[in-house]
Amino acid sequence: MIKELHIAAQYLAASAINFVEKKEDDSHTNLSWSSESSTLFSRPLNLAGDKLALDFSSFSLVWYSNKEIFNSLGLDKVTHNQALDWINFQLKANGFNSKLNYSFHYDLGYEIKMDDYSFPEADQKELQKISNYFSVAQSAMQKVLEKQNLASDIKVWPHHFDLGAYVVISETLSLGFGLAIPDSGIDDFYYYISGYKGNDTLETKNFQKLENGEWQTGEWKAGTLRASKVNVEKAVEFLSNTIATFREHYD
Repeated sequence: MIKELHIAAQYLAASAINFVEKKEDDSHTNLSWSSESSTLFSRPLNLAGDKLALDFSSFSLVWYSNKEIFNSLGLDKVTHNQALDWINFQLKANGFNSKLNYSFHYDLGYEIKMDDYSFPEADQKELQKISNYFSVAQSAMQKVLEKQNLASDIKVWPHHFDLGAYVVISETLSLGFGLAIPDSGIDDFYYYISGYKGNDTLETKNFQKLENGEWQTGEWKAGTLRASKVNVEKAVEFLSNTIATFREHYD
């Protein structure tokens, strides 16, 4: 279901591209995760604070108005065009003057034609599992930021669908870390952390071997930990240890 959730989240991203003031770093498109409701939220789309959301537990799009549910659409066997029609109805009903332009400056990498696309029937067990990954990761990241007195938003970036944070430690060290979905490199949800000096990625090949996780030292330089069976405490330990290693070498 992760592919289907990734695709569904693009409705939230498209809404932000259409109706939220553009930011150079694309942060206007990023999404907020609510562990309490297992829901992804767009940024506010108007001055009234309307948001488009994706509820993982019910596999549905949800329109929020005045911080309350205005309407929802279950995505089981719903076509892409039906979803667009529903969103445009919500836009009109809530005072928006234009329809949604569903277009992006990035590619998700899925070989599908959206005009012919239909969402499958929801796999509730898989949806719950994915929700848990996001909630555990968000809790762990919040604890690490607080423990180390660091400040960052924790957001889901719709392009790669990772839950991430970014902190500037010093002039010589910045860190990006979070939870990524399975990809061609790692066939599991996984925690990651990379270091940067300006726009340059920092080397990891001279770092001491991790007790939990491993250092990626090829073209992609990062610390990674498979997320299966990792609880909040283990995730905190991994992120804390890798942050300490980057600080030891580069701060």
